[in-house]
Amino acid sequence: MTDGARWWEAVEKVTAATPGSTDELVTLLDELATVASRWSDLLDEFRQATHKFGGLSAGLSYDLACRRAEQAFIELEIARRNARTGGGGDRFS
Repeated sequence: MTDGARWWEAVEKVTAATPGSTDELVTLLDELATVASRWSDLLDEFRQATHKFGGLSAGLSYDLACRRAEQAFIELEIARRNARTGGGGDRFS
């Protein structure tokens, strides 16, 4: 199985799951963070080509997409940590 196929399989697994407990939520957030990290890496691999062949506007837009992907990964890590420790905010039932 290719790296891309494994990545997509992880995306499908996470999006199909509904956590029924804190432990399951933490596990899914862990998997989501892994997917987000890989997505950020994949975007970064094409950054130079986008700047070289896409022009200034495309390059700047792509840089923004890369930053947002990296920020999503960081926020998922924070969410995972908070869910694991039970900290940060109200809980909805």
